[in-house]
Amino acid sequence: MIGFFNKILVIILIVTGASFISGCLLRSAAFSNANALIRYEIGSTFDTDEEQNTFLKREVPKFLGSLKTEDVPRLKTLLADIVAQSERPLGKDAVLSIFERWDEIYAAVLRRAGAPVGEFLSRMRKEQVEQWAEFQSGKNKTRFEDSGKGEKSFIQKKSKEFAKRVSSWIGVINSRQMAAVEEYAAKEFFLSVREQQSLPESQRRLRQAVLDSSGAKRLEEIFIRQQLFPFSELHDDHAKVRLERRTALLQLINVIAQSLGEDQKKTLKREVESLTEDLSRIGP
Repeated sequence: MIGFFNKILVIILIVTGASFISGCLLRSAAFSNANALIRYEIGSTFDTDEEQNTFLKREVPKFLGSLKTEDVPRLKTLLADIVAQSERPLGKDAVLSIFERWDEIYAAVLRRAGAPVGEFLSRMRKEQVEQWAEFQSGKNKTRFEDSGKGEKSFIQKKSKEFAKRVSSWIGVINSRQMAAVEEYAAKEFFLSVREQQSLPESQRRLRQAVLDSSGAKRLEEIFIRQQLFPFSELHDDHAKVRLERRTALLQLINVIAQSLGEDQKKTLKREVESLTEDLSRIGP
């Protein structure tokens, strides 16, 4: 069920290295449908009752409204700074600064969402948690299907996927950038193998807290702890995997940023400006 919340968060991921690689761009049109999308995602995970539906009808629009008024303006400022820097070399400090500013926005979104998410989780019944577990098991099986086919096949497929997504931002990539993409894909294979063990355990821990009737506040704390970057504490193996993935991603972005050609800089600037225009249609 946490997958539904990530549908919201991916709206915010549009300015980060994470979306730069994943290609998950939900622009203004998708944001307009986010309320229905979130409720559909939850309904696809387990059967909700009337009380839960009422809660969602009240809290989801409220949360999306806070994104528009509080987070989108900060994202627009960050995008404007990226555009301003796009015509000169982006050093490691500049890239790290972008990531850190993103961390601040992401953390603010998570903490604001934590209370309604915790409250919703506290309202779940045992049979719903069982449906949720079955849903997550199926999603995990699909998610790790590629890594089960072997290292070489995984790296080849992911390299093509990552290269395509990077190209959508900067145009045709050069040999140095392609080598960095392949190196990232190789790291992703080993992280994916480890994640096959760590992710289900992390998911189980949150579900068990729901079954234990831990209360909305405690569920809020667990949820935020599992999602937040950067990690103040590496509390489980899954947190370590996510942190290592983030480090690998930052290394990849650094290579790409420092090897941008003039045409690539122009393409990146154009794409970011387009994104800024879309954000203007979302926020104030």
